[in-house]
Amino acid sequence: MFTSMLALTAAAITAGAVDDQAYTESSIETLPDGVIVIDDLHRVTGSGTEEDPYVTDWQLLMSASRVYKPKDDKLELPGWVKLFEGKRVKVQGFLAAPLFGGETDEILSMLNQWDGCCIGVPPTPYDAIEVKLSEPVPVFGLHASPTGTVVGVFRTDPYVVNDWLVGLYLMEDAVVDVEGF
Repeated sequence: MFTSMLALTAAAITAGAVDDQAYTESSIETLPDGVIVIDDLHRVTGSGTEEDPYVTDWQLLMSASRVYKPKDDKLELPGWVKLFEGKRVKVQGFLAAPLFGGETDEILSMLNQWDGCCIGVPPTPYDAIEVKLSEPVPVFGLHASPTGTVVGVFRTDPYVVNDWLVGLYLMEDAVVDVEGF
C-alpha cells in the first residue's frame, strides 16, 4: 500500500502538482530567538536544514483541515505549507510499518496510535505522514505501534480520489528513531 501511494505522489510532485496549487494566506512571524510563529498559534523551531530541521507538532499539520477539504470544494492549502516544502522537518508520533517482512523503507507517522487493524484510531490525511526512509529498518513487530521521531524532506502533495482527500503529507530521504524497541 505504501509503495503504490508513494509512487503516485512522487509522480505528481515531478509533474509539478505543487506548483499549480492555490494557497490561503498564513501569518508567519520569526521572533528574535528564531522561533517561527504561524497564524499566531503554532510555534516552529529550527531552520529547515539537515543540521537544524524545522520541528513542528501535529496541531499545525492538522490545521490544514480548516481550509483544505476537496469534498467541500475547498481547494486552497494553507500558505504555511510552502515554508516546509522541500525542507527538513522533524515530527514525533506513533509509527506503523507493513506487517510482513523483516525490514522496510516505508512507514507511516501518525498523531494517534493505530496498528493498521484493530487497535487505535485510523489516521486522516491531516494527521499522518507517509515516510520514505533513506535506509531500511527492521519491522517493528506485528500489531506494534511504537512512538518515534522522523526527520526528512517534507512534501505536501494532495492525493485526491473522487473529491475525497486520501493523503496529504509525505516525507522523503527520512530517518527514524523508534522509541521503546
